[in-house]
Amino acid sequence: EIELDAKVVLGWVTEEFNSNLHHASLILDCRTLANQIPQVRMKYCIREANKCANALARTGLDSNQDFMLLDSTLVGLCIQLFCDNSGLYYERLRPLYTDFV
Repeated sequence: EIELDAKVVLGWVTEEFNSNLHHASLILDCRTLANQIPQVRMKYCIREANKCANALARTGLDSNQDFMLLDSTLVGLCIQLFCDNSGLYYERLRPLYTDFV
């Protein structure tokens, strides 16, 4: 099961026709890799449900290493992993709008 928090990207990868020529080679690579998995299901998840994956991606981005192997949980992820394992959801933050008269 592959979860993406970007509906547009999910559409690019799962649909046959792709009008985004700028990222066509990357999208084709994703499709090819997904087709190599015997049973794959791609689905959309809200960004708040993807906090652990986003935190790990940020950690990799901040590192100068090409490859990281973690043999223990990063300190900052312990609470997020606990919440994910417990099935807790994060409240989605929305900007406050005011009506102008």
